[in-house]
Amino acid sequence: MLSRNGLDKLRWHFKLHAWAYRLAVVTLAIVGSIFLLASKLGKDRAQRVEEVRNWQLVDALILKSKLTEINTSDETTFSTQLSLQAKFRYILSGTTMESDYIGIWTRQDQRDWNRFFEEGQTVTVRVSPSEPTQISLIDTTGVP
Repeated sequence: MLSRNGLDKLRWHFKLHAWAYRLAVVTLAIVGSIFLLASKLGKDRAQRVEEVRNWQLVDALILKSKLTEINTSDETTFSTQLSLQAKFRYILSGTTMESDYIGIWTRQDQRDWNRFFEEGQTVTVRVSPSEPTQISLIDTTGVP
């Protein structure tokens, strides 16, 4: 037979384990939710990229262009991002269109990106079928 002190210790033991069990369940639920959300966002982005790849390709004249390098380095890694603000003119189904473009991507090489986006230059862009003033540079200039 357990003494009163022994019962108290046993109760405390089970309360502690119940608390630890609840904490573990909640932690697993949170981690699982984060994993599912990240997985869904990745699938949504991949699906969006595939959708954009089906947009019509047209040649566009760069009217204005400003390329800015953004240092995103920290104590352990060196990295930069590039920001492009540009205005393009293109002809779609016989209609002259203009579109403002803002894009940011991670710089993965040392290419001189300025030469890709000089004013007066013609580049290929993708045009949204549902919103003809919305364009993308995915798979056209090496820019995501």
